[in-house]
Amino acid sequence: RQGDDPDHYQQKTENGGELVKILKSKYSAVFADGQDHLKGTIVRFSHLGFIDPFEILVGIAAIELALGDVGVQLTMGTGVGAALATFHSQNMFA
Repeated sequence: RQGDDPDHYQQKTENGGELVKILKSKYSAVFADGQDHLKGTIVRFSHLGFIDPFEILVGIAAIELALGDVGVQLTMGTGVGAALATFHSQNMFA
């Protein structure tokens, strides 16, 4: 982690809607686009009130793959690894 500036981690993009389409069509992962002023800039997990840690890991993996598909430079597995470490340290698999 390098500083507390959220913009350090956020790559500006206008392809959130395209990302949602790729997630569904290529990876069978259902996400939603941002609402209102966030439309096209974020994606949200689609769920019916509960999502377990394993579903979150699969979702993060799908996001990483789809981001690579739209040309975002990233190291695959970084998000999954960070989430897995956090879930393990918080004993979320018990």
